[in-house]
Order: sequence, then structure tokens, then C-alpha cells
Amino acid sequence: MRPYRFLWLVILISLIGAVPTYAASMDYTRAVIHHTASPDVSAKVIDRWHKERGWSGIGYHFVIRANGSVEKGREMWKQGAHAKGRNNYIGIALTGYDKFTPAQINSLRQLILKLKIQRFERHHAQCPGPGLDLENLFSFSKKGKASFYKSEQTATGRRFRNDEFVAASWDYPIGCHLRVRNLSNGRSVVVVVCDRGPAKALVSEGRVIDLSPRAFNQIAPLKQGIIPVLVEVAR
Repeated sequence: MRPYRFLWLVILISLIGAVPTYAASMDYTRAVIHHTASPDVSAKVIDRWHKERGWSGIGYHFVIRANGSVEKGREMWKQGAHAKGRNNYIGIALTGYDKFTPAQINSLRQLILKLKIQRFERHHAQCPGPGLDLENLFSFSKKGKASFYKSEQTATGRRFRNDEFVAASWDYPIGCHLRVRNLSNGRSVVVVVCDRGPAKALVSEGRVIDLSPRAFNQIAPLKQGIIPVLVEVAR
């Protein structure tokens, strides 16, 4: 092998080895939410501002504009520059300060769900500003139908046991605790979201949640199959 080819091989190996080390330091299950304290500007503009401060580039991983569009900032596998001690969390910033549009808030919900973020928190007490009730971001209820499904590979990468109190939902974050109430008899059960579901075809038919067999059996006999429910965040 010629010397220069050997050199390129060494460089390639070092680069390949470096990426997992860098990526391993990121915690993709957590996010810090910010406001930009600026007008509604693009991620490209913020990138320029941060470079002018001497940073390597934009400190956030995502920027949500006033019209609800989500723009990519720093690469996901790179640590951010947005929250001291938490730069290995995903950084998400909404443009503005104390007023955010419904489109921004909805996009924030959808981004958290898409990224499978299990815990999200404020940058500090005043960030993001008072226009975003972050602590109650998913505090809404859903009415519809529920059924049960058995242990299989989940969105979290593990198989659940059929005797666990878990559920699949498209509307709430992974790790969220939900109270599911059977509207036919008033019985309820608290479950943890560990998966995405029900199947899209069933959602169009009014299905809002799938429960593990044990969770379903707490509020209805398994033979009943499908029941009307109210789903809300457990307090």
C-alpha cells in the first residue's frame, strides 16, 4: 500500500471512531426549551449571530418560527451551546419572547413527539417567556376508543411485558403518565406511554390509545375488545 493511501486509511478510521464517541455524549431523550428573545428570524440568521459571538455556529438544534415551520440548526449528534450543564440535551428555541403563536406551540408538541423526547424543561424560570405554559404543554384530554395489544417491539426499542401498565399513543410523549377512564363503567387505570400507536388505519376509526392486556383488564374484560375512553395526563 502506498504511504498516502495508508495515511487516508488512518484518517478515515479516526473519523469513524470519533463520531460514536461524540454521539454517545448526547442524551436524545431530553430537551431544553428556549425563546430566542428576538424577532421572528431564521436559523440561518441565528447561526450568523452566534458565530459573531465567537461560537462555532448556532447553539440550538431546532428553531420554531412564528408560522410553525421547524428549521434545523446544529446537527443532532453535536452537543449544543444553549444551556450550561445541559448542552448534551436537544436544544429547541421558539422565535420571540413572551408571545408565541398557536402554530409554534403545536409544532413544539409535534417535534417532541417525533423525536421521542421523554423529558423537556425550561432553560430557566423566565425562558421560554410567559407566553408558553410548558408545564401543561400536553395537558389536554382525548375521547375515543381503546383496545389492547400484546408485547412487541416498541418505539423505545424494548418489548414490554403483558403484565405492565403501559400504552401506545400518538398524542402524548414517551414516558408520559396517562389516566385512561372507561366511559361505560367509570373505572380508570394509570399507564405509562412506551410506544407509538394505534395503527394509523385504526386512528381514522376513532381509536385513540392501545393498552397492555393488564391495563385494559383493569377497566374492562379483555373479551370486550374495544371500549369508549377518556384519556388525560395523570396528576
